[in-house]
Amino acid sequence: MSMLYLQVSSTVKKCLSVFDAADWRKYKFWEKMFLYFCLMSVLGKIFEIFFWHLNPTTIIPFAQPYGFGAIAVIMFVAPLIRKKLVNPFFVYILNTIAAALVEYLSAVVVVLIYGQNIFWDYSNRILNLNGYICFEAAVLFGLLATMFIYLLYPLTERLYKLLNKRQIQVLLFIISAIFISDIIYSSFLE
Repeated sequence: MSMLYLQVSSTVKKCLSVFDAADWRKYKFWEKMFLYFCLMSVLGKIFEIFFWHLNPTTIIPFAQPYGFGAIAVIMFVAPLIRKKLVNPFFVYILNTIAAALVEYLSAVVVVLIYGQNIFWDYSNRILNLNGYICFEAAVLFGLLATMFIYLLYPLTERLYKLLNKRQIQVLLFIISAIFISDIIYSSFLE
């Protein structure tokens, strides 16, 4: 029994060692995640405007599930890629699962706040779950997340390294001010 415990414990430690949780406790990590959150929220909303022809209802178009999805992929899929533990197909599968989980949890939060999901409804799509997620959207968002992690993420990481601490602080201040203004403005529209 103790041999099995040691073997399971060793396997769990190996899996967890892939994720650098020490980084997650650092301010610099979370300031970078905030920048990714805002960038991907804006790019996600722009995608929705062009792909689904949605009208923006805010000053700066933010679609927060895209931002949360980017953070999930950076935290849980990127380390597996860095350690070369997954191939691109498995990355796509993980990204699809992550995107579906983020979208479902986002819908749950929206329902808790507004009493219903006023932003999207997949009830008329096949393989949907409570109208919050569906197979078609999960496949598409998995593809977008895979494109993000292989194309946009490495590029933005290189650009981020070119910025000094002061530039990052100014960028964070400007983005925070825009984000907060957008939330205040949007709340008056409801």
